[in-house]
Amino acid sequence: MAMEGTTFTRLVERLAAAGRVIALDEGVQQLKEGRLAGHKVAITFDDGYIDNYTLARDVLQRVGVHASFFVPVTPIDKQLPYWWDHLFEVLKSEAVALFKWALQQPNPQPLQHALETAAVATNEPVGERCRRLVQALNNLGQRERHAFTEGLVGEFGSVRGDRLLMTWDEIRQMQKDGFAIGSHSVSHIPLTDLDFRTAKNEIVASSRLLRERLGQWPTGFCFPRGAFTADHSSLVREAGYDYAVTTCFGGNDAQADPFSLKRRNMSDYQGVRSRFPVAMHLFELSGCLDKFLAARRAG
Repeated sequence: MAMEGTTFTRLVERLAAAGRVIALDEGVQQLKEGRLAGHKVAITFDDGYIDNYTLARDVLQRVGVHASFFVPVTPIDKQLPYWWDHLFEVLKSEAVALFKWALQQPNPQPLQHALETAAVATNEPVGERCRRLVQALNNLGQRERHAFTEGLVGEFGSVRGDRLLMTWDEIRQMQKDGFAIGSHSVSHIPLTDLDFRTAKNEIVASSRLLRERLGQWPTGFCFPRGAFTADHSSLVREAGYDYAVTTCFGGNDAQADPFSLKRRNMSDYQGVRSRFPVAMHLFELSGCLDKFLAARRAG
């Protein structure tokens, strides 16, 4: 989710007033028991960003609704900003220098094409240009993506500015407040970029490490970048989790697999829809646009 604070607040208020928000753990339990009925919404956050604590927590507590927060262990331990945040920062402040450097690198053709397209799209918002590059980088293998992002650090330095991620003290407070804390792996590397043994360790070890840091075993797992296979779903089940969430678009009915639950990425709209953001989000959550949106995402 990347949503303006006012829009998020109004959307949560509307959902709560309609009685549609349910704790994810409760929703999964109802799904397993065949009791899940109606259009319910479980609110989830990935990656452990600081605004989960400084903004979302306050809104959720005031309105009185539950949410689940999936955090990766090592980025929180070391307060390591994600590479896409670094890319956004450089693109926002040094776009000309970024493209001059990046276009001279030995990039795979899909990334080179994305860079060339973004370089001339100077009228687009920074977020849109960055999203195009992030998508291209995500489609690369781990080695190629790592080479580019490490080169970015070498050329432009590390991320500067305010802290981006929560601390364990803040996450523990979230847990005390009644919010669920789930695993987002150890390293946040997509499991499909790893061999089977390493992927298994990401799933199993993150559960143990969260238990050590928070005093509770996590019940849910979130696949980093939404990348997974049926084998990874099985590993999550075998590791003792109750469910896993993906970034596959859509809702979940009685036939849904608890270890590959779909979600909806609720981000700020562009264009005419940005004039009516809450109404548009509620319309999307109704499921009326599912066929259209699923086809667009598949394309």
